[in-house]
Amino acid sequence: EDEDAPEDRDLYEMIKEARRLIREGQTPEASSLIERIETRYREIDNDDEKRKIGYDILELRTDIKLSELI
Repeated sequence: EDEDAPEDRDLYEMIKEARRLIREGQTPEASSLIERIETRYREIDNDDEKRKIGYDILELRTDIKLSELI
């Protein structure tokens, strides 16, 4: 039924890792991870899933921008 669930879980792990990197001030690493997330994002077929991941990516990019202002 949900054949790409393992890949989705992996994507959520990547998002969690990117959040951690941002919190720890490792923005270059977080940025390159976000680029990898975005590449995978483009391959998502499920609209609901794509929307959720899209918001996560937006949030990560915003967090990076905010961390650079501090």
